[in-house]
Amino acid sequence: MNSESNSKSPLAGLTVLVTRPERQAQSMADSLRKLGADVLIEPVIEILPPTEWSDLDRAIRETVEGRVSTLVFVSVNGVRFFVDRSTQLAQTAKLRETLKRAEVQVLGIGRATCEALADRDIEAMSVPGKSDSSSMANFLIDHPDDESNGKTLIVRADRGSDLLPDCLSDAGIKFEQVVAYRSVDRKAVSANSMQAMEAGEIDWVTVTSSAIAESAVRLFGETINQTKLVSISPTTSTTLRELGYSPSAEATAYNMSGIIEAIIAAREAN
Repeated sequence: MNSESNSKSPLAGLTVLVTRPERQAQSMADSLRKLGADVLIEPVIEILPPTEWSDLDRAIRETVEGRVSTLVFVSVNGVRFFVDRSTQLAQTAKLRETLKRAEVQVLGIGRATCEALADRDIEAMSVPGKSDSSSMANFLIDHPDDESNGKTLIVRADRGSDLLPDCLSDAGIKFEQVVAYRSVDRKAVSANSMQAMEAGEIDWVTVTSSAIAESAVRLFGETINQTKLVSISPTTSTTLRELGYSPSAEATAYNMSGIIEAIIAAREAN
C-alpha cells in the first residue's frame, strides 16, 4: 500500500495493541493492518489444556452415547479442545454422527464459534439476538430440555463470565458445565509493549473477554490510562469498570469485526 492510499485508510496513523491469545491474535492483527493501523501483538493470557482430562472425557462419552440433548459452546477454544480431545479418544466419527441426529441441539455463541464447529463438520445454530451469554440464556430458558431425552451441557473455560450459568440457575433450568481448557494469565508483557504504553504511543487496546480485561489491567497497571480501551461486549465492559477503567468504545457486534468497527466509529465521531 502506498502512502497516499494508506493515509485514506480508516485506521491510518493509529497504533492498536492486540491482547488476544497468541493462536488467535494474528487474524485480528491482519484485519487491522489492512485498514491502515500499526499493530502490536501482546497476548495477556494463554490458552492451555485442562490440568486433567477425566471430566472432559466423561462429557465426550456422554455426548456420544446420546445422554446430552443440548450441547452449548461459548467459545472457539471450547470447540477446539472438545473436538480435538474426541479425536484423541478415537470418538470423533461417533461424535459427529450423534450430533447430526435431530434430537441433539448444538448451539454456539457467535459466528466464529459456529464457524469453528462447521470447520469440524459439526452443524450448529447461532441463537437469535446478540452473540452473547444473555441471548444464549434467554434461548435456553425459552426452549428447556426434556430431561428424559438428555441434559444441557455447557463447554467452557475454567474461568470467565458466569452470566450464562447464573441466568439459567435463577430461572431453574438444569444444566451441567465441563471445563475444556484453561485460561492462564501471562506473568509479564514485553519491554517493547510496556515502553510504548508508558510513552503514550498506543492509541487503542483490544479487550475481548473479562479474563483479558483482568490480566491486561494487572500487567499494565495505571499506565493503561495512557491509551483507550475497546471492549467486545457489555459483560467485558462491566468487568473493566469494576476494575476502575471505563472503555472508550464498545462493540455492537460481539466479535472481532465489531471491535474494529467500534474503533472506526469512535475515530469518526472525533
